[in-house]
Amino acid sequence: MHVKTFEGFNMNEVIKRIKRQFGKEAVILSTKEKILPDSDAKIIEIKAAVAENKYKQGATLTPAHQSSDENFEIMEKIDNLEKKIEYIQEKMAIKEQYTNLETSLKELKLLCMNTLKQKSQTFQVDIPENFEDIYQQLQLTGVETPYLLDTINHLKSIKSFDESKKSNFNSAIEYHRSNAIRFMYNKIRIYPSIKPVAAHTQIHLFVGGSGVGKTCSIAKIALLMQKKEKAKVLLVSYNSKKLAPGELLYTYSKVLNITHVMIEEPSELETVILKHRDHNLILIDSVDTSLKQKESNDAFLQLVNQSIPIEVHLVLSLTESNMQMDRTITKYSRLGIHSILFTKLDESWTYGDMYNVSCKWSIPLSFFATGQKIQDDLEVASRERVIERLFGL
Repeated sequence: MHVKTFEGFNMNEVIKRIKRQFGKEAVILSTKEKILPDSDAKIIEIKAAVAENKYKQGATLTPAHQSSDENFEIMEKIDNLEKKIEYIQEKMAIKEQYTNLETSLKELKLLCMNTLKQKSQTFQVDIPENFEDIYQQLQLTGVETPYLLDTINHLKSIKSFDESKKSNFNSAIEYHRSNAIRFMYNKIRIYPSIKPVAAHTQIHLFVGGSGVGKTCSIAKIALLMQKKEKAKVLLVSYNSKKLAPGELLYTYSKVLNITHVMIEEPSELETVILKHRDHNLILIDSVDTSLKQKESNDAFLQLVNQSIPIEVHLVLSLTESNMQMDRTITKYSRLGIHSILFTKLDESWTYGDMYNVSCKWSIPLSFFATGQKIQDDLEVASRERVIERLFGL
């Protein structure tokens, strides 16, 4: 008896294949469903058999018949592969539609927040006397009105200083300030620390606009990971437009004695990983782009949509306007932003946008760049450091 397993996306398709190859004498031995690897697609698997003499009559009469039968099997496999590819492409299209929908929702959220912000500025906010000092201080640091009112409303909802039996506060201002700090502290999201491990390569892509200090920040992170985590770091310049040669990152790599490579196509990344498999941390620097350049965003999408897991970090300068930050986040949100790295804290007079962005976009904060020095001017983001800067602690 000749036995063979047939696969397809539906029962009728598989049965037709069995009849084409085995004829009407075929006997079905088993039928089951299974899931394609790395997807949720279900396929039908049928094991069929035919008597050896029947199969031989149809398959080995002449060399021509044998060749024809072999060709049939090859064509059948090609046909099956094409159907699997069509299914995967369909799934990818759905994923892209989902990403576009997610981006649209974020843009709608941004529009709503801006509308609320404008409305809040058109009327006089009535702030209780007990909370005026806190409100004014946070307003001066750049915290937006909707988040200021959230904090004030929280303070209104808890016990007053007179009702509280806590004895470790010397005044009502100190009591309300402590509660405001606790409330805002819990609103801030922090990205888990980068912890490279042996025999596993972590890949992090850094994106952002021109002049935000992205490449310098990558060099700082590379040095920090090399010294603190004993990571074997690889620096990669991704130049999809083949315009920027990545000299700055290359220069940093020479100073820090870290390996540096350049890629121009997303497909090159896999080759780089295999060639440098002894490195457990890869930091990718992308070409600085304008917010209006859609092509550059598409190039980044090609890179992150590969089967290789990549964490995406958006670099923002704290000296940028709030509107500019929102537009930048909107542009790169299609990539799936894992964290935000703030730079130029030493050049900014206010720190409220660190809190605003964290609340508005629900994106964790990862690092704070506080100057030009590679070795010293980088902080791992923490809630404590944001609160210290907001309240002047």
